[in-house]
Amino acid sequence: MKTLFGSFNPLQRYLRVSIFFIVGLLLIALSVYSVTTPPQTQAPGEEPSTPSTTTAPTVEVDLLYFHRPQRCTKCLCFERRVSDVVSEYFQDEIDSGKLSFQILNIGDKENYALVQKYGAVGSHLFINKIINGEEHIRDIQEIWWWDCTSNTDRFDIEVKNIIELSLENEQ
Repeated sequence: MKTLFGSFNPLQRYLRVSIFFIVGLLLIALSVYSVTTPPQTQAPGEEPSTPSTTTAPTVEVDLLYFHRPQRCTKCLCFERRVSDVVSEYFQDEIDSGKLSFQILNIGDKENYALVQKYGAVGSHLFINKIINGEEHIRDIQEIWWWDCTSNTDRFDIEVKNIIELSLENEQ
């Protein structure tokens, strides 16, 4: 029985296989290009139309402060300072629903699902930026270095900046 490549010497067989391989790749590339390229609906020489409405991504930010049932001075300071920053600088965002803020005791049974979701094990500040329904959770470990108890101004500025960046969809 004579096969497609059986009657050629090895060099001819190699060249023929290579040509079939290249033609196959070109056909695949052409089919992918034709599937991914949108059809043109305008006549030649006509100006392309631009969509009249573009939708910006919807962004919501959830700010959650978790704490243990027994709290130290620093943990109480975190809660107080973050609460003050939110109420002083972000009341409009709270009122509009763009920002939410919760203080949650990890020892309370009703908070169990959120504790599991965020992986909170003690005093933690989390920002969950939700863009078009997709959650982006960030554990703000830096609050431990911002020195809440002795430098409240710096702490407030850092918390304010991180919330602003999240609301602006930059972080």
